Amino acid sequence: MMLVWAGLAFLLILGISASALRAVHLGDLQERLEPLRDSILRAFGMSEPNAARRAEAVARLDDKFAAHAMATLLHVASGAVLFILVPLQFSTFVRSRYRAVHRWSGRLLVIVAWIAGGGGLFFGVLHPFAGPFERLFLGLIGTWFLFSITIAFVRIRGRHPAEHREWMLRAVAGALSISTVRLVAIPIDLVETSLGAGPEVVLLHSIWIGWGVTLLGAEWWIRRTRPSREALPPQRAPAAAEWLVASLTTFATSVASILPGHFPAYARVYHPFDNGGGSPIAAPTWRELTALAGRELRDPRAAEDFARSGVPNAQARCGTLPPALIEALLEHLSPATTTPDQCFFAVWEGFGDLLVPLALTPRLELPHRTYLMYAGPIAAALTSYSIIPFGHRSANLWWPADRAWCVATEIDFAWTYVGGPRACIDAILADPRLEAVETSAASRW
Repeated sequence: MMLVWAGLAFLLILGISASALRAVHLGDLQERLEPLRDSILRAFGMSEPNAARRAEAVARLDDKFAAHAMATLLHVASGAVLFILVPLQFSTFVRSRYRAVHRWSGRLLVIVAWIAGGGGLFFGVLHPFAGPFERLFLGLIGTWFLFSITIAFVRIRGRHPAEHREWMLRAVAGALSISTVRLVAIPIDLVETSLGAGPEVVLLHSIWIGWGVTLLGAEWWIRRTRPSREALPPQRAPAAAEWLVASLTTFATSVASILPGHFPAYARVYHPFDNGGGSPIAAPTWRELTALAGRELRDPRAAEDFARSGVPNAQARCGTLPPALIEALLEHLSPATTTPDQCFFAVWEGFGDLLVPLALTPRLELPHRTYLMYAGPIAAALTSYSIIPFGHRSANLWWPADRAWCVATEIDFAWTYVGGPRACIDAILADPRLEAVETSAASRW
């Protein structure tokens, strides 16, 4: 995984650097790079066999961009912005904690992708350097890129995050292939120059190989990380959650709008603060941290704000229950139900890293939230629904078939509610592994 991120970062930096250089040296970038190329050739005991033809081709390439200065600047500027925005789309940290940033940067990415892609088609199709084959190659590549980014946008607007992820990967691979072309052009230039090939031929072969390698790598990654049904508990129709549909008729007005309000007792379990890498910080409890910050949490909005920005260099993760807390809860919840082998789990469908099959899945419709439904033994509460191998995405709602209790982790909250029998909630409140406080169905939070 680290190698994948390192490779992605290298290609992004290469693309941004190339865009900046072309913007600064609009009409003579290739000419300025020629001494570097000559040095590489000499290092391999080679020289340019046809210097005059090479000089004419270099001048023609630079002149193409200089003659369309505004189009060039628009193309390279939008391409650089596109590369800067890519990490915000694939960062689990940004998606889970700054969803608004993820969404708005994604919309901006689509806009600049169309501008950059349009610029690529303008130069590649209308003003090709290497003739009709470049026109054909870049026409296909540019069309595929714009098609992929458009489908990615359509799929997320249609609330299909898994398909959106795959098409975003294809679109980003299409953009990154420009950087790959620059890399593979070095060995191709060395080999084909020794065979007497001109720069036009080198460019065409570099385009096909660079684009092909990048797209094949993206497809391999998509299939490698594509979820299988065996990775998740069996899916179940929403009929098992009809009692939730009947109980939850409002949204985020009280505890009883997050989970059913008929239980004898309720607890609010806080998620621990960490430094972004999963490591607990020195003062692990909300009580200590709010006291240090001089803050008083009176409602969910104040608590959300404190979870995200109340502690320097640390946050409490929203929308997912950490595995250590699930394990502690299971010790109290398992004996409190007569059906520990038959439980139900609901996961919000909007998470960008969601591990779900691409086929239609049963959905639970609640006010302002749609969930995917699964079933399994109580131990399946530890299942991660994240496609990220080192990440964890818990179910947002889970309960046993006898409805003895219910656990709810609202996607915007850095705490989890548990409703159940009095004895069960008392045990949760007394557990030193859990920072839990008592609440009620009527409480705002």
